[in-house]
Formats: sequence, structure tokens, C-alpha cells
Amino acid sequence: MYPQVSQLATRVTPLDLSDSVGRAADLLRSSSCRSAPVGINGHILGVITAEDLVPAVSENPEAARKLPIASLPLGPAHGIPDYWTADRALAHFRHEQLESAPVLDAAGRYVGMVSIADLATALCGRLRPRSIGGMATPFGVYLTDGTIRGGVGDAALVSAGVFMSGLTLAAVILATLAVGDSGWLLHLPLLGRWLERVDLTPVVTGLLFALAFRITRVSGYHAAEHQVVHAIEAGDDLSPAAVRSKPRVHPRCGTNLVVAVSLIGLLWNCQPLQRLGQFGPLVAIIFFLLTWRRLGSAAQQYITTRPASDAEIESGIKAGEELMTRYQNRPLRPLGAFARAARRIWNMGLCQVAVGFALMMLAAHFVNWFVRIPGLDLLF
Repeated sequence: MYPQVSQLATRVTPLDLSDSVGRAADLLRSSSCRSAPVGINGHILGVITAEDLVPAVSENPEAARKLPIASLPLGPAHGIPDYWTADRALAHFRHEQLESAPVLDAAGRYVGMVSIADLATALCGRLRPRSIGGMATPFGVYLTDGTIRGGVGDAALVSAGVFMSGLTLAAVILATLAVGDSGWLLHLPLLGRWLERVDLTPVVTGLLFALAFRITRVSGYHAAEHQVVHAIEAGDDLSPAAVRSKPRVHPRCGTNLVVAVSLIGLLWNCQPLQRLGQFGPLVAIIFFLLTWRRLGSAAQQYITTRPASDAEIESGIKAGEELMTRYQNRPLRPLGAFARAARRIWNMGLCQVAVGFALMMLAAHFVNWFVRIPGLDLLF
């Protein structure tokens, strides 16, 4: 089944008859289509191409800047219905010798422009979402564009929450046993005296969590997720070699947000900055703006991802291929604003992760009622 042209249409803002030749040239330069629509109130009167601008620009370039396109001949619109499939539209393009055409809805209103390259891409099964998010779970990679999903399901997303909370609990317990009020490191002759003066429990907890996360399969799936997203967004084939060539760091990773929040907390409680008085907040803001992105990238590279194994790369590729297949064949079911927002929130996967995290924490809280576990009193 081929997608309908309404799924392929790119929204190119229609020109008005009073717009200048210069504005039309600028729009054509930035558009992926070879023609731009000209219309009034959503109804297309015709199209204009770069070739149509050449006579005016050649004769008097200075005057052409402000010359209205109403003085130029417009080409026929050759609008195509939005319900046509890509193969039918391509046959129409070949018959009419078109490079691009406006897409119109049932009422004749403008939807967008579609080009022959868009149709060829669709027929080759190469449609790709413009922006993709994802998540690594203990059972594989999850990808979504907010509407379409690929990879592991909701149960795996819940397991990711269980995994994160379990790792947090384990790090807290071990850190408390090591450097807590009665930790075994405090009994060492020289080190114990120094540890009694400072509370290293949060620092050791963070280090243990980072080390444990780095050696688990989730960090490998996390790397595969990033590399597959890079490959899809770059338009590359999802082959193991192409995916492996991509970086493990991605600018939209949630690790950046975690690092930003942690950095804000550290700067807020930083004693040296507080001694600077009124200049302290300014120094903190400058330091934050200069470092949080770099620290986020470093955390991704050395903590939350590691080189993915062949099986982990394969999981990422499978999720990417599922996402693109479903995106290619997605049905056009109009949804209300609330339904669209609810779907996007659910498909982000954070709700499922939160459920898993809460369930694990509740279970630990219940156990802590009967068997006192070191460190958990600080969490509950």
C-alpha cells in the first residue's frame, strides 16, 4: 500500500499576487519544490517557477526586486487531490510532465506542495520522520516520532522504570554501607577520620549508579538508539556498518537534561559561589551556560552509553525499520487536539517508565517496613 500524497505534502507558504519577484525568488531558493503556489485565501490560482522569473530579472534586476508577480504569467496549478496515492500521482506527473504540483483537499483548499522526488521517495519506501525520539530499555530499543512507534512495547518501557529505580536503590544502599553514618570505610584508621567530616554519600551514590549503568546492556541499547536515530535523520541506510559509523552522543538525549538539573543543584549549594555575594548568581549562570552541553555530551559518551554489541545494534535497526515502515503506511485518521496531545504524551514513553519506577519504589518502601534497609530511610 502506497501512502497518499497528503502525507507527502510540504507546506510551502503560497505567494500573494502583490508579492515581489524578489520574495518569489527567495521562496523558491529555500523550497524543496521547483515551483511555488500563488493563491488567495487558501485557493491556488497558479504556480510560478524560477524560469518564470528569469525574463524580469534579466532585463532589470533592480526593478525586479519590487516588481509584483501579478505582472508575470502564472503556470497552471495542476492541483491533485489529497487522497491520491503516490503511484497514481506519479503517473499523473509523467503524463503532464510535471516536476511538482499543489495538493488540494476535497473543498479545493491548499494542503501543500509535492514534488516528483517526494513521490519517488515514497515509492521506494524511504519516507522518514523529521524528528525522532527514543529510549533504551533492558529488552531493546524503543523509537517514536510522537505518533508512530517502533521497537519494544509498553511492558519494556515499564521495565526501564523498574531498572532505573532498582539501580538507584542499589547505589543508595551500597553507598550508605560504605560511607554512611556507620559505613565500613569510617572504621579505617586515617580515612575514617576524614570521612566523618564530610558527607560523601550522594557523591558515592552517583558514582556507583554511573558505574553500574555503564556496564549494563541498557547502555549498549542506549548507544544503538542514538546511532540509529542519527542514521535515519541523515537519510542513510540502516545497515550495521552505517549505524556503527554514527556517534553515540545525541543533542536531544535526556541525559543532557539530567546533567543540567544536577548542575543547577550543585551550583545552588556551592559555598564558594555564595561567598561572592551578588556576583555569585551571575558567575553560576555563566558557568552553567558554558558547561552543561559539554558535560551532557561527556556523560553520554562515558556513562550512559558504551560501544553497542551486534545484538544491540540489531535491536536498534529493527526498531528503526519498524518505525519507518509504519510511518510509510500510517493511516490518515484525523484526531482532535486533545487526542493528538494524549497520543504524543503516551508515545514519549515517560508515563510507562514512571509507572515502573513508582512500582519498584513502592515495593522497596513496603519491604523497608519489615526489614530496615540501610539508606532507604533517606529516600522515604
